[in-house]
Amino acid sequence: MGDGLWLMLIFIVLAAVVFVIMSRRDRKKAGSAFDERQKLARGKAYRLGFFSLAAYMFIYAVIDDFGIRWCDTDVGMLAGLLLVMTIVILTFIHYDAYIGLRENAKTTVLLYIVMGALNLGSAVLSTIRGMLIGENGLTVYFLYYMSAGMILTIAAALLIQRARNKREEDSDE
Repeated sequence: MGDGLWLMLIFIVLAAVVFVIMSRRDRKKAGSAFDERQKLARGKAYRLGFFSLAAYMFIYAVIDDFGIRWCDTDVGMLAGLLLVMTIVILTFIHYDAYIGLRENAKTTVLLYIVMGALNLGSAVLSTIRGMLIGENGLTVYFLYYMSAGMILTIAAALLIQRARNKREEDSDE
Protein backbone atom coordinates (compact mmCIF):
# COMPACT_ATOMS: atom_id res chain seq x y z
CA MET A 1 0.00 0.00 0.00
CA GLY A 2 1.36 3.44 -0.94
CA ASP A 3 2.15 6.23 1.48
CA GLY A 4 -0.82 8.26 0.27
CA LEU A 5 -3.21 5.44 1.11
CA TRP A 6 -1.64 5.03 4.55
CA LEU A 7 -2.05 8.75 5.19
CA MET A 8 -5.68 8.57 4.09
CA LEU A 9 -6.28 5.58 6.37
CA ILE A 10 -4.67 7.41 9.30
CA PHE A 11 -6.79 10.47 8.51
CA ILE A 12 -9.99 8.40 8.47
CA VAL A 13 -9.13 6.77 11.81
CA LEU A 14 -8.30 10.17 13.35
CA ALA A 15 -11.54 11.65 11.99
CA ALA A 16 -13.51 8.72 13.46
CA VAL A 17 -11.87 9.19 16.87
CA VAL A 18 -12.58 12.93 16.83
CA PHE A 19 -16.18 12.25 15.77
CA VAL A 20 -16.71 9.80 18.65
CA ILE A 21 -15.19 12.21 21.18
CA MET A 22 -17.25 15.14 19.93
CA SER A 23 -20.50 13.16 19.79
CA ARG A 24 -20.00 11.90 23.36
CA ARG A 25 -19.30 15.43 24.49
CA ASP A 26 -22.41 16.71 22.70
CA ARG A 27 -24.63 14.04 24.29
CA LYS A 28 -23.72 15.38 27.70
CA LYS A 29 -25.09 18.81 26.80
CA ALA A 30 -28.85 19.08 27.12
CA GLY A 31 -31.10 21.09 24.83
CA SER A 32 -30.71 22.33 21.31
CA ALA A 33 -27.30 23.55 20.18
CA PHE A 34 -28.86 26.15 17.86
CA ASP A 35 -31.45 28.88 18.40
CA GLU A 36 -34.35 29.53 16.00
CA ARG A 37 -32.45 32.13 13.97
CA GLN A 38 -29.61 29.68 13.42
CA LYS A 39 -31.98 26.88 12.46
CA LEU A 40 -33.62 29.07 9.81
CA ALA A 41 -30.21 30.10 8.45
CA ARG A 42 -29.12 26.48 8.29
CA GLY A 43 -32.26 25.63 6.30
CA LYS A 44 -31.41 28.37 3.78
CA ALA A 45 -27.86 27.07 3.50
CA TYR A 46 -29.04 23.50 2.87
CA ARG A 47 -31.38 24.76 0.15
CA LEU A 48 -28.51 26.70 -1.44
CA GLY A 49 -26.35 23.57 -1.28
CA PHE A 50 -28.99 21.43 -2.95
CA PHE A 51 -29.40 23.80 -5.89
CA SER A 52 -25.64 24.34 -6.14
CA LEU A 53 -25.09 20.60 -6.36
CA ALA A 54 -27.78 20.26 -9.02
CA ALA A 55 -26.18 23.07 -11.05
CA TYR A 56 -22.70 21.55 -10.69
CA MET A 57 -23.89 18.10 -11.78
CA PHE A 58 -25.67 19.61 -14.80
CA ILE A 59 -22.57 21.57 -15.85
CA TYR A 60 -20.34 18.53 -15.29
CA ALA A 61 -22.67 16.35 -17.40
CA VAL A 62 -22.72 18.88 -20.25
CA ILE A 63 -18.93 19.18 -20.24
CA ASP A 64 -18.61 15.39 -20.18
CA ASP A 65 -21.09 15.04 -23.08
CA PHE A 66 -18.87 17.30 -25.17
CA GLY A 67 -16.00 14.90 -24.54
CA ILE A 68 -13.93 17.27 -22.43
CA ARG A 69 -12.11 15.09 -19.89
CA TRP A 70 -10.43 17.19 -17.22
CA CYS A 71 -10.44 14.49 -14.54
CA ASP A 72 -11.52 10.97 -13.66
CA THR A 73 -15.30 10.65 -13.22
CA ASP A 74 -15.13 9.89 -9.50
CA VAL A 75 -12.87 12.90 -8.99
CA GLY A 76 -15.35 15.14 -10.79
CA MET A 77 -18.24 13.96 -8.63
CA LEU A 78 -16.31 14.21 -5.37
CA ALA A 79 -14.93 17.62 -6.33
CA GLY A 80 -18.52 18.80 -6.77
CA LEU A 81 -19.48 17.47 -3.35
CA LEU A 82 -16.51 19.21 -1.72
CA LEU A 83 -17.38 22.44 -3.49
CA VAL A 84 -21.00 22.28 -2.37
CA MET A 85 -20.03 21.37 1.20
CA THR A 86 -17.77 24.43 1.25
CA ILE A 87 -20.61 26.65 0.00
CA VAL A 88 -23.00 25.32 2.65
CA ILE A 89 -20.53 25.64 5.53
CA LEU A 90 -19.45 29.15 4.50
CA THR A 91 -23.13 30.11 4.40
CA PHE A 92 -23.54 28.68 7.91
CA ILE A 93 -20.58 30.75 9.08
CA HIS A 94 -21.83 33.92 7.36
CA TYR A 95 -25.14 33.68 9.22
CA ASP A 96 -23.39 32.67 12.47
CA ALA A 97 -25.09 29.27 12.39
CA TYR A 98 -22.13 26.88 12.18
CA ILE A 99 -20.88 26.78 15.75
CA GLY A 100 -23.60 25.90 18.24
CA LEU A 101 -24.42 27.96 21.29
CA ARG A 102 -22.49 25.69 23.65
CA GLU A 103 -19.56 24.74 21.42
CA ASN A 104 -15.96 25.88 21.66
CA ALA A 105 -14.90 27.65 18.47
CA LYS A 106 -11.18 27.51 19.36
CA THR A 107 -11.16 23.70 19.34
CA THR A 108 -13.03 23.57 16.04
CA VAL A 109 -10.66 26.02 14.33
CA LEU A 110 -7.59 24.20 15.66
CA LEU A 111 -8.97 20.88 14.42
CA TYR A 112 -9.60 22.36 10.96
CA ILE A 113 -6.10 23.80 10.75
CA VAL A 114 -4.55 20.43 11.64
CA MET A 115 -6.76 18.58 9.14
CA GLY A 116 -6.02 21.13 6.42
CA ALA A 117 -2.29 20.85 7.02
CA LEU A 118 -2.45 17.04 6.84
CA ASN A 119 -4.36 17.18 3.56
CA LEU A 120 -1.98 19.77 2.13
CA GLY A 121 0.99 17.61 3.11
CA SER A 122 -0.59 14.61 1.40
CA ALA A 123 -1.27 16.72 -1.70
CA VAL A 124 2.31 17.93 -1.93
CA LEU A 125 3.61 14.40 -1.41
CA SER A 126 1.42 13.05 -4.22
CA THR A 127 2.50 15.88 -6.52
CA ILE A 128 6.17 15.21 -5.84
CA ARG A 129 5.62 11.56 -6.69
CA GLY A 130 3.89 12.49 -9.95
CA MET A 131 0.52 10.96 -9.08
CA LEU A 132 -1.59 14.09 -9.59
CA ILE A 133 -2.28 13.71 -13.33
CA GLY A 134 -3.26 10.47 -15.04
CA GLU A 135 -4.62 9.34 -18.40
CA ASN A 136 -7.97 11.12 -18.03
CA GLY A 137 -6.63 14.28 -16.37
CA LEU A 138 -6.61 14.91 -12.65
CA THR A 139 -6.58 11.83 -10.44
CA VAL A 140 -8.05 11.21 -7.01
CA TYR A 141 -4.95 12.77 -5.44
CA PHE A 142 -6.26 16.16 -6.60
CA LEU A 143 -8.92 15.83 -3.92
CA TYR A 144 -6.20 16.33 -1.30
CA TYR A 145 -5.71 19.85 -2.66
CA MET A 146 -9.45 20.45 -2.80
CA SER A 147 -10.07 19.21 0.73
CA ALA A 148 -7.09 21.18 2.08
CA GLY A 149 -8.41 24.31 0.37
CA MET A 150 -11.91 23.67 1.68
CA ILE A 151 -10.83 23.01 5.25
CA LEU A 152 -8.38 25.91 5.46
CA THR A 153 -10.97 28.27 3.90
CA ILE A 154 -13.48 27.22 6.55
CA ALA A 155 -10.89 27.75 9.29
CA ALA A 156 -10.10 31.23 7.95
CA ALA A 157 -13.82 32.08 7.74
CA LEU A 158 -14.31 30.95 11.34
CA LEU A 159 -11.40 33.11 12.48
CA ILE A 160 -12.77 36.12 10.58
CA GLN A 161 -16.26 35.53 12.02
CA ARG A 162 -14.83 35.25 15.51
CA ALA A 163 -12.88 38.51 15.13
CA ARG A 164 -15.99 40.24 13.76
CA ASN A 165 -18.08 39.00 16.69
CA LYS A 166 -15.46 40.22 19.20
CA ARG A 167 -15.36 43.63 17.50
CA GLU A 168 -19.17 43.87 17.70
CA GLU A 169 -19.12 42.90 21.38
CA ASP A 170 -16.44 45.50 22.12
CA SER A 171 -18.38 48.22 20.31
CA ASP A 172 -21.55 47.35 22.27
CA GLU A 173 -19.81 47.88 25.60
